[in-house]
Amino acid sequence: DRGLLGLVLDPDYANNGYLYVLYNIDPVFGEPDEDSDSITWGRLTRYTVVGNQADLGSRLVLLGATAADGVPSCHNSHSIGTLAFGADGSLFVGSGDGAHYDFTDGGQNVTSFDPDCEATFGAAADHGALRSQTFDTLAGKILRIDPATGLGYTDNPWYDGVDPSSVESRTWVIGMRNPYRFTVRPLQPGQTGPGSLYIGDVGWGTWEELDVAHGGENFGWPCFEGDDPQGSYQSNPNTSAF
Repeated sequence: DRGLLGLVLDPDYANNGYLYVLYNIDPVFGEPDEDSDSITWGRLTRYTVVGNQADLGSRLVLLGATAADGVPSCHNSHSIGTLAFGADGSLFVGSGDGAHYDFTDGGQNVTSFDPDCEATFGAAADHGALRSQTFDTLAGKILRIDPATGLGYTDNPWYDGVDPSSVESRTWVIGMRNPYRFTVRPLQPGQTGPGSLYIGDVGWGTWEELDVAHGGENFGWPCFEGDDPQGSYQSNPNTSAF
């Protein structure tokens, strides 16, 4: 769950050659015995393909040039996943909660798997699975961004009106656990906009969740899976902050 997990061609690829890749970086690259649980983050990069090769000089990082602008991954799963273009040319980016999957992870070094999470991403991002319910990080969401700039659109549901690079401005839906794969339903006659998302959100111990999103939804994780309350998260000492 921590490699190059998303790849998509630009809708105008035949003319511009743009290739988008979504992957987790290796912050200690070159260490063969690196712990697979080490802290990392998701990055979105665009390359221009010339002939049958990507031009490395064309590299443009749209998200995740630094830890502060990436998708936190504090365990070896629930990182990033799908890239998909909307019908209007906007780019959707899937991100998991970056939390531990074996136990209730409320962050704040209460149940957090790795205290280095706070050291890497800051205290505001150290909420474990509760990142899905905050706008402190890009984790636990599906983003909708401009593929030319990585910025959010003014018609995104939480656009903040001031900073198009903010988490709010880039977010399409929240409350996701690990929306590893999703697809965009084509527009029907008379419809406009990016289209509807059909999302497979990987479940915890009992449920797998299928969500349909039009923008602005909160799908409840980690306090709910579907309509099923997750008591261990609802009673977590950090939940009251949200």
